[in-house]
Amino acid sequence: MNQQYFAALKEIKETDVKVLLKKSYRGIWETAIKKYSDSAHFIYELLQNADDTKATWVKFDLKNEGLWFKHNGSVRFTISDPENEEFDSENGTLGHINSITSIGNSTKSDANIDEQKIGKFGIGFKAVFAYSDTPHIYDDSFTFKLENYIVPIEITPNGEERDSGETLFFFPFNHKSKNPEDAYKEIETKLDNLFQP
Repeated sequence: MNQQYFAALKEIKETDVKVLLKKSYRGIWETAIKKYSDSAHFIYELLQNADDTKATWVKFDLKNEGLWFKHNGSVRFTISDPENEEFDSENGTLGHINSITSIGNSTKSDANIDEQKIGKFGIGFKAVFAYSDTPHIYDDSFTFKLENYIVPIEITPNGEERDSGETLFFFPFNHKSKNPEDAYKEIETKLDNLFQP
């Protein structure tokens, strides 16, 4: 069933992105990304994600080609029927992949989230797109990357260092407007400030 939902979600998002990439809608992406992109804000979003999944440890590994982030959260990535997203959103059963491929449609309901908490609107993760055009996610149940902000594409694991029960993110520094050296320096500064206030 998960594979059917993934394929259906991919098809829906491919249709959505054709509209959302039109010039008349470009401001949606710019607003969503710029809102959280200052000074590598997505680092906080990753930490919040790890906390939400009940992780007891996290690991950042900054490389010239991109940023790796791993945690041992006990909550695995899920997917729900894309045809039921409105119902699932209202009832707190929206799949994580459905949420991460949406804008403003979070798995965090108004009833269970603080107004100031990162992730309230489901767009904080989109800040990674200021650094990477294709974030990768490796989980026990799913291995995929995001293209065009919202389109999930299945990928084959390629020897990434991830044990069962761990979630691994890779953010290749391949954004067309930010060279890898600048991305590296900005994230290095954010990580240094985070761990050495």
